[in-house]
Amino acid sequence: MDLTSKDYAHVDHINPISNGGLSIKKNMILVCSNCNLSKSALSLRRFAKSNNLDFEKICERLEEVGKWV
Repeated sequence: MDLTSKDYAHVDHINPISNGGLSIKKNMILVCSNCNLSKSALSLRRFAKSNNLDFEKICERLEEVGKWV
């Protein structure tokens, strides 16, 4: 939920490619490299749960910027 420096940013597929996610703007967002590498092919819900993150808050923020959740 913090801002990420462009030097440490990765493009994450919100719905992973391995789960049928597409490489389109609504399914992609910049995140820190550590988060992206640890999320890997996990669903957003599973990633949030395994890292004690507020899934609903993440979804709200993604929807605010026009992303699919």
